[in-house]
Amino acid sequence: MSFLGAEGLLLCVLSTIFCGFFAVSIVAKEVELPFKILLGIGAGFGIYSVLYFFLKVLQVSHFGVYVFCEMAVLILSGGIFFARKSKINLKTQNPEISIPFLCALIIGFAIYMKYFIINALGSWDGFRIWGIKAKFLYEMSPLWERVFRLPHFMMHNDYPLFVPANFARLWHYSGGFYCDAQNIFGLIFTFSSIFLLFFALKTFKSKGIAALYASILSLSPLFLANGAAQAADIPLSFLYLCSAVALVLFFEKNQTAYLALGTFFAGMSAWTKNEGMMFLLVYCGVLGCYFLFKREWRNILTLFGAFLPFAALIGAFKHIAHTPNDVILGITTLKTYNHLLDISKYLLVVKTFFFMLFTRLNILFLLLIPLGAGIEITQERKAPLILLVSIFFLMAVGHFLIYLLSPHDLDWHLENSLDRIMLQMLPFSILLLGLVIRENRTK
Repeated sequence: MSFLGAEGLLLCVLSTIFCGFFAVSIVAKEVELPFKILLGIGAGFGIYSVLYFFLKVLQVSHFGVYVFCEMAVLILSGGIFFARKSKINLKTQNPEISIPFLCALIIGFAIYMKYFIINALGSWDGFRIWGIKAKFLYEMSPLWERVFRLPHFMMHNDYPLFVPANFARLWHYSGGFYCDAQNIFGLIFTFSSIFLLFFALKTFKSKGIAALYASILSLSPLFLANGAAQAADIPLSFLYLCSAVALVLFFEKNQTAYLALGTFFAGMSAWTKNEGMMFLLVYCGVLGCYFLFKREWRNILTLFGAFLPFAALIGAFKHIAHTPNDVILGITTLKTYNHLLDISKYLLVVKTFFFMLFTRLNILFLLLIPLGAGIEITQERKAPLILLVSIFFLMAVGHFLIYLLSPHDLDWHLENSLDRIMLQMLPFSILLLGLVIRENRTK
């Protein structure tokens, strides 16, 4: 069973967004409509990609069965939403998007489409890692696990299936291998990151900071190029941002539902890429230590309860994939822990970081301009900011150690991945920066 062309593609996207919207609305009852829609995008694609994986494990080889299961999940979530009479807060139905921000969005869209047209099949990672895996999944073969036996070491067969599962879904709905499907996927996550950053800063800080910082992100060529590359880095950055926004909402509304929601998105980042697994552990570790210090046992149980399903999911995936991670393999077989004593590697990582910061991400220095007004941390924002800074710092340390322990040529490894690692944390760090800038809050 398959649908045809644009109609099927539209059906897939809309059903995914509505499913996520219902799921987020059930959990986060009081959050404003833009948050429900944007967070719902990540939730919907995440839920359906996990469903796709489980049906694969159950050897479901007919796409019609999968469509039935998808629609059942959609109807169930919608039924719960309406049965609980969940309210849609229309307080921000007027997004109040300024003309300069709108112009930045139009220019950003044009830049994005330029990169897609130039390379419609995506980057090396988009084609070699995610696209080929998606094609194996698309075949609906009972031998689908062969996808984890692809021979090239750059296939990264230990990477989870958030992206390839959604590519395969989009192809089935649209009736074949269409580059437009991956393009729509990348477009959704690229501009969802921009809009979520805008609405978060508008809600938590001010319209001016929101428009300025979202405009700068929407005009960043490297961010847009990677969004069009059909890889996992921009969806991963969006999920990081969702986790951060949910964490701030948790402290603002003091409801454990938002803690569970933030952990859900951290778990989905683990389902996206190995870097997301580190994020999930850091996110839960930092929050767990904080709640333990505060002796907030209910929050600890909520955190653990939300973490456990993703630990089981990743464990099941790793068992099925049965593919060693290159960094871990390097530590155990090549004894790359000896690199920790090599000062030259430390210097090379630091030098490459600043080189990329000044050459590939130089537009982001515009983010520092508002810092001239000073920094302000209110008492109610102190706890979430400390936690977000701690998460950011530990992620930076974690990536630094991974480069030091890399079994690959370090120059090559840094050149081909460091800028994307920086992009993964970019919306998260922009949100963090926007939250500490001193400015009067206006609505």
